[in-house]
Order: sequence, then structure tokens, then C-alpha cells
Amino acid sequence: MKVISSQMFRDWEKVAQYEEELLENVNQEITLPVIETGLKNEDGEDLYILINGHHRLQAVKELSYEDIDIKVNFEVVENESGLTGEDALKEWHMDSDWYYVDTEDFVW
Repeated sequence: MKVISSQMFRDWEKVAQYEEELLENVNQEITLPVIETGLKNEDGEDLYILINGHHRLQAVKELSYEDIDIKVNFEVVENESGLTGEDALKEWHMDSDWYYVDTEDFVW
């Protein structure tokens, strides 16, 4: 499973707020919702779109720079629109090209 997004915008105040909340319970993990796209990347891995939790994920990344590890789980949820493939990418497109949320490398 490779999780992708096209949302680069971050409200850094919101990220800082999530960092504080996560620091209250360092041993916690977070679960973020993703939907299936029906698409694969060049390596044949299934692509899933992160549909919520970009700021929480960024907070986890920021804390990892301080050697604070918080586990991130991705949960496949129902895609209420039922769109897949290019239609799903259009439906969920935000403000940037599609990138992998773990590396921030562009997908295509």
C-alpha cells in the first residue's frame, strides 16, 4: 500500500496544536483514513488517497525530527463517491501534484 496526496498546504498553527496533543501521550498511535484508487504506481503497488489527517501526519513528522516516534496507521474507508482511477484523482485533487505522503516524492 502506497498512500498519496495532492494537499501540500499546511496550517502550521494547527500542526503545532497537534504536536502538543501528541506529546501528551507519546506512546500513542494515530489512524488516518484512506480510499482505494484502483491504480498502481510504476512498481505495481496499490495507490490509496489520504482523505483526512494531513496536519496530524505533519505533526508526527515534525516530532520524528526530535526522535519522538508515533506510529501512523492507515485505514481503508468507504469511498462514498465510488469513483476510482483518474476520476478519483480529479475528485480528491487539492493544491499540488500527487506525492507519496511518506517521502513527499512525486508519484508521476
